[in-house]
Amino acid sequence: MTGLPKINKLFIAAVAILLAIWGQRRLALFNEFDALALYGLAAVLFLWTFRTARFEGIGHGFTWPNMKAAAKDYLRLIPNSSRIVSNNPALTGAQKSRRQRAFAWLAIGLGGLIALGANGRALWLFHLDFERPQALAWPLYVGSIALFLAVIWLLDLVHGNAETDIESPETPPAPHRDRRWLLGALMAILVVGAFMRLYRFSDLPFGTWYDEAAAGLLAQRMQNDPNWRPVFPGSINVTAHYIYLVYTSFKLFGISTQAVRAVSVLMGLAAIPAAYLLGRELYGRTLGLGFALVVAVARWHVNFSRIGMYNIATPLFELLAAGFLLRGIRRNRFIDFGLAGLALGLGLCFYPAFQLFVAALGLFVFYLLLTQRGFWQRYWSKLLLMTLLAAMIAGPLVYFAYEKPDVYFARTQDTSLWAKTAPEKRVGALLENTRKHLLMFQQTGDPNGRHNIPGAPMLDTYTAALMVLGVLLALRWVWRPRGLLLLLWLLIPLLGGILSLDFEAPQSLRSIGSLPAAYLLAMLPLYFVRQEWRQSV
Repeated sequence: MTGLPKINKLFIAAVAILLAIWGQRRLALFNEFDALALYGLAAVLFLWTFRTARFEGIGHGFTWPNMKAAAKDYLRLIPNSSRIVSNNPALTGAQKSRRQRAFAWLAIGLGGLIALGANGRALWLFHLDFERPQALAWPLYVGSIALFLAVIWLLDLVHGNAETDIESPETPPAPHRDRRWLLGALMAILVVGAFMRLYRFSDLPFGTWYDEAAAGLLAQRMQNDPNWRPVFPGSINVTAHYIYLVYTSFKLFGISTQAVRAVSVLMGLAAIPAAYLLGRELYGRTLGLGFALVVAVARWHVNFSRIGMYNIATPLFELLAAGFLLRGIRRNRFIDFGLAGLALGLGLCFYPAFQLFVAALGLFVFYLLLTQRGFWQRYWSKLLLMTLLAAMIAGPLVYFAYEKPDVYFARTQDTSLWAKTAPEKRVGALLENTRKHLLMFQQTGDPNGRHNIPGAPMLDTYTAALMVLGVLLALRWVWRPRGLLLLLWLLIPLLGGILSLDFEAPQSLRSIGSLPAAYLLAMLPLYFVRQEWRQSV
């Protein structure tokens, strides 16, 4: 045996984690020198212990041979269709007659054309009157999306469901007994998450915030005026998609502040199984459950799940988009990419800062296209459909922003760092904002009592310590797709807070897109420890 014995590696890793926790406690007390020394020692021990560990999955990272092989793929812009279907036994079996396949392809073609036509017609109706579109506009919009998603699902039936050869932490399906255990564990985590979001729901937080009241008034106007169905009401930078949810909540629970907040509770709870979906793809089933539990009880997420504001939609749709995309890459199924496109489109329709996550995910996919041999041939059609579906969903809002940029970007301009900062002070303000946002996870968090315990770190002591080790591990394997994804996801959405008003910094609400990445990075050291543990027993 070479290197350290397995049990010694686990012991050293445990010591490193304890040192990191100690360092985090010192950092929270603003003893930076002690914190730096303890964190530095923890980092050296942890990185040295796992210096030979493997961090595969999704692909094999950046190498020049991979780059050259991937480049050759682009010489064939349209891959040979026979290669795509050759691994799909669903097309070659005797039970699939040519007539059945022809009928299926006809249904796919006609369904796709009808969906695109209906979506285009809805877009035109919205364009004619963004506030009071014709009654057919919204049904056409929703119906076109549902039909296009059905077409994507039908493509899987025609092509079959062949798995890809890309590694995954736990690709094999779970046995039936394990599936029941996993479902039971996930349900228990959901119960915990519901308790965290519903305990004293009627009186905490106190009162009604301005944005909650504005959303409620918009939903009431929608109730009182059946013809008022705007794409973008504008007053609080909110879209019709969110107001429709508040409107539905009023129908179910009556008009109240709690009914507005119930929408946030629902989105917060939905993020828990979404966290398991992504956690499973990145780290396997066990740590996927661990990640779901972290999201269920995390103060940052729980807080915004109890306030009637649309920003909590961002973590939900980020988790769904990334989870279905990674599952699609692993399983090579159209429907996974379609669901990823659905999540991307809906995310864009709730909070403008979601655009930063789309940029991060786009860079990640571009990196895979550059470095993974065969990625273009295998996934080009699925990525195209994913993008097209997302564009269909976000289309009305994008068109509104194009037609009325002064209305759509009004809130962004009012809260921009440049809005109230003199030109000669902008560089200094930007650097200071960056420093505050990078430290908000471990030292000084959001000072706004609506968003956080004023000034407390956004992460608890243990999660904050693990996140630091996770960032170092991701930097160590930055050329591996998973490491790059987590770093892009953490840093790019953080710009939502960095580029906003400096006197509010750090701003956990506008940086909420970084929330899932922060907790995923905290799970990364545990992933390495678990891998070592599994190899030692």
